[in-house]
Amino acid sequence: MSRLYEPKSAVGRVLVAEYATFGGGSEEEEDQWLALVNSEEYGKTGQQIYDLANWKVDGANELKSAFDLLNKEADSKYFRDYPKLLSNYDKLKKAAQAAHAAWKSYSELKRFNDQVWSKVSKYYEAAKDLPPSWVGDKEVYGKMTEAHKVFLADFRKPDYIAASKSAVALGKAALAVVNAAMENSNCRDDLLKQYEKQKERLDKVEYQVSNICDAMGAAEFVSTDAGKVVTAMRLKRSQVVALIESEPKSAKNPFNELTKAISLAEEVVNPVAEKLKKAAEEREKAAEKEKKPSSPSDMKFEDMFKPIPRVPEEVVRKYQEATEVVVPKGDNNQPSIATLKQEAEEAYQLLNKSEDKTDGDPLLKKFLDAHHKLMDAVKNRDQTTRPAANLAGQRIEVLAEQGLLDALTLDEKRELLTNLRGSCAPFVEGMAPNQKLSKLGRAHLELLGAFGVDEEFRKVDRERRKKFVETVLEEPTDKVPKEPTEKKKMQEARDNWGSLSEDERLALCKKLVHAQCTVLKIADCPVEPKESSKDIAGYFYPPDRKIYINSHPESAFHYSFEAVSNTMLHETSHWWQQLQADAYNQGKIPSTIEGQPNPEYLQIQYFALNEKAAHPSAYVSSGVGGEKYKAQPWEAHAYEVGNETAQLFLDALMQ
Repeated sequence: MSRLYEPKSAVGRVLVAEYATFGGGSEEEEDQWLALVNSEEYGKTGQQIYDLANWKVDGANELKSAFDLLNKEADSKYFRDYPKLLSNYDKLKKAAQAAHAAWKSYSELKRFNDQVWSKVSKYYEAAKDLPPSWVGDKEVYGKMTEAHKVFLADFRKPDYIAASKSAVALGKAALAVVNAAMENSNCRDDLLKQYEKQKERLDKVEYQVSNICDAMGAAEFVSTDAGKVVTAMRLKRSQVVALIESEPKSAKNPFNELTKAISLAEEVVNPVAEKLKKAAEEREKAAEKEKKPSSPSDMKFEDMFKPIPRVPEEVVRKYQEATEVVVPKGDNNQPSIATLKQEAEEAYQLLNKSEDKTDGDPLLKKFLDAHHKLMDAVKNRDQTTRPAANLAGQRIEVLAEQGLLDALTLDEKRELLTNLRGSCAPFVEGMAPNQKLSKLGRAHLELLGAFGVDEEFRKVDRERRKKFVETVLEEPTDKVPKEPTEKKKMQEARDNWGSLSEDERLALCKKLVHAQCTVLKIADCPVEPKESSKDIAGYFYPPDRKIYINSHPESAFHYSFEAVSNTMLHETSHWWQQLQADAYNQGKIPSTIEGQPNPEYLQIQYFALNEKAAHPSAYVSSGVGGEKYKAQPWEAHAYEVGNETAQLFLDALMQ
């Protein structure tokens, strides 16, 4: 706090030096002085000064010393230079008032920061996953952050107190906004749980209606009283689903109405469905009695009740076992394990389409034979490689518990990795979406996290991150006169992100990727919109060699400039990693440059070890890896680049 009170401290030092001045004055001046000393104002000034001293504010002791001298002068029996004393008191009063007001303003914002600021930031982070309409004026957070920066920039500025009050007021407004958003979120979660309970009833009604329409025709059914009731239920269902996602707090009454509509639909649909079922049964009996098959139209409704043949559970487990087989490097089996695995998977797909699937089905026998050959080959391969993999996994587990994994040399880590990846044992078990890491898979991810980001590489890479900011805001050589600067365009995009068209947002994404690729000296990675889970802003997909920006209507692409900037920098890093891993595998990355060690060589080796060409499970997805997936080389680097570079970029736009 020394910067805040330096000017006031100077006033105190000057006054201390001046109070020893002797002089004379009139009785009128003496009366004026004594009246001031006994006034409420004088007492208030003293209280402010002593408060500052008690609060241990820098510079307060000098003010206190000056005030004590004033009191000493006031008690003196000798005449003094009263105009001088009055002048000095006026300076002291103003210094005390300014310091006291500034300290109170600082204290209020500090208290707000300690109690609320982190909560607001946390809420706003959570609010990124919520529909824009719930969060309301998202700009309030940006305004609050700006006011906070003004406040922190220089305590001596005249607008210091106003900035503090503005930050507090805007912070409270932001808190109100996000609290409302979280209330909507909680309300939505409750409604979704209730809706899931009703969905089984809804689906059953729709199934019955489907059967009825097949039997009597959709147009005829819709015109009946039962059809009108079902139409009303469907409309209410659509209304509720829309409200749950857009205005959940207003969906409670419509949801209750939907529950009633389902009950009405059940009352009118179930009897009709039952009559149709009985009619179908009677037609079937009549057809059997006449010894002639029913026509397809007669059998249609009844067919709905015939069970679909399923692959036996034991066979499904064998298929899962086959899909989990890992094809390691050095697969010398004849035929190869890769070929046997492919044959087993193809045989199962044919079996899955079969209408028989019983023991007599030749497709079942074909799959079981293919599975047997595959597992025999795996057993032969793993006689020597599996024990080494298990031993490596056990050692990694012990070293991780002891906190010694990072201390291993690169050669020791490589040896553990080679042994882990030498067998056909799966690192991921189960079928999507219920997959999880096996014991070896957990050890594998733990070991990947021990590679991380090399410090020599980080030094070089950080210079590129700074260069990105310069490049993306650089003015083009063919800039049109009077056209806004690149920085101004970016600021306008940031401030109006939610109102931009999808094409405009996509163009900016491509611009960010182009700037980063220019700095990295690589070809631009294509960027395309593609709908995905609303929880992610975008992703790099190695097989396509493309970055996909999530076009889901509730994804960050539609409302968060900050999240999209971070995502583009993160995913472009993956594009660069892929290219470097490819080049390393082709022997194109030199270990030295002009006689000096290549500072990026070690890290690029890490990227190659974390890439699928090294092993089918070399890269661990977030779906099975949890938070630890962020520690593997690809993600550790990409998260660092995304977070750090995005912050540099956003800070530049604030200046």
